[in-house]
Amino acid sequence: MLNPPDNCVSQNPAQPAPRGRSATDTERILEETRARLELALDLAQMGTWDLDITHSRLQASARASFLHGMDAQPFDDDSRLFFDRLPAEERDRVRAAYTAALESRQDCLQMTYRFQMKDGTSRLIESRARIYRDEIGNPVKLAGTLLDITQQCVQAALEASEEKFAKAFHSSPDSITITEIESGRYVEVNDGFCRLTGFSAREVLGRTAHEIGIWTDTVQREFMIDELRQKGRMHHREMNGRDKNGAPLVLDVSVEFITLNNTACLLMNARDIGQLKSAQAQIQHLAYHDPLTGLPNRALLMDRLSQQVSLLQHQNLRGALLFLDLDHFKHINDSLGHPVGDSVLSVIAARLEASVRQEDTVARLGGDEFVVLICGLDGSLEQVTHQVRVLADNLRVLLAEPMFLDGHRLQVTPSVGIVLIPDDGLTPADLLKRADIALYRAKDSGRNASQFFHVSMQQAVSQRLRLENDLRL
Repeated sequence: MLNPPDNCVSQNPAQPAPRGRSATDTERILEETRARLELALDLAQMGTWDLDITHSRLQASARASFLHGMDAQPFDDDSRLFFDRLPAEERDRVRAAYTAALESRQDCLQMTYRFQMKDGTSRLIESRARIYRDEIGNPVKLAGTLLDITQQCVQAALEASEEKFAKAFHSSPDSITITEIESGRYVEVNDGFCRLTGFSAREVLGRTAHEIGIWTDTVQREFMIDELRQKGRMHHREMNGRDKNGAPLVLDVSVEFITLNNTACLLMNARDIGQLKSAQAQIQHLAYHDPLTGLPNRALLMDRLSQQVSLLQHQNLRGALLFLDLDHFKHINDSLGHPVGDSVLSVIAARLEASVRQEDTVARLGGDEFVVLICGLDGSLEQVTHQVRVLADNLRVLLAEPMFLDGHRLQVTPSVGIVLIPDDGLTPADLLKRADIALYRAKDSGRNASQFFHVSMQQAVSQRLRLENDLRL
């Protein structure tokens, strides 16, 4: 006889008719019970099956047959015909689970497998069964149900996805908004949007971006709309906006289409990059400017000098490069300290900038060395030379004016080396080197002087280097 497990309920085994009740009544009651059970299973869209393990014969309800891709008719045949309709990989997995359950002597079996229906759709089937064993524990029968759980899994996945989206939406530090495409009205905004703009959700929901005035550049807005129409999304575009108080915002914006409650919407993610842009600009500035005075440094000077050489040749004009060095500046640093020395350098930088045109360049090469690049000088060589000499003399007079710093009256004078462009060189390196040679000739002549470069100066330097090398030998 069959012995159902203690923790599983048997499938309505026949019971002797209660005393006082006829066999006909009992049959009628059993038939009514069976009908109610079939109705309940049908309403629950569950199929039933019964497997005789000894003879490999399976009986299944019409619903179970339908769930296995067959006509909705009761099945009574070899069990392999019932399961052979499964995809090969699913069939192997079901067989392995079935074998493991029987060999493990467990009482119940539950598995889920995927089935390909006649119309090509894929369904997820859940099978639950009880295992019946004989007196010595060998399995002889399985009886169970089949249930299509595809919709349940889809709904569970959808709910999980919606929950994940909601968590990501509300917990994101970025500004995230959802707006209706047709009306442009805000449907949802997160806390990141409120922190960024200063608006509360109540102030925004049901209104449009135009009504709250969050975008400042209509051209950027139109470009965003055009890109969305052409590509269906927009990723990482820089846009300008403003917060509730009118303060400017620089935003990195990404937008894509979504459907919310059957309504076409735009999902927008915006991140404040104002500080990042400011930091990048500062880094860029420091790469090409002197941190103490804010003047262009050597790198920027060489770039501008290279451009000016080409431009002056093309325009048939001249320019000049004035290399300035402060006389005895080291004494100020040594006696009064570097803070006072830095203040002196800042005053010198300001005086130089105030003395030249906007198109000219004042640069600091380091220490007490400054360069003034004068461009666009018209006239003969003699005329340009005169103009530059007057400018150099004026700069020497201006820089020598007393300054009062930290309770001290200080006065510094410059020595100036001058080269003309393109007469004295066609490369930035040559021009700077020859201006430096002229500068030291000015210092040798007694300081606080200006000296134009002459080719004889370079020859003298070359001779001196050769002599020094000979002495070392």
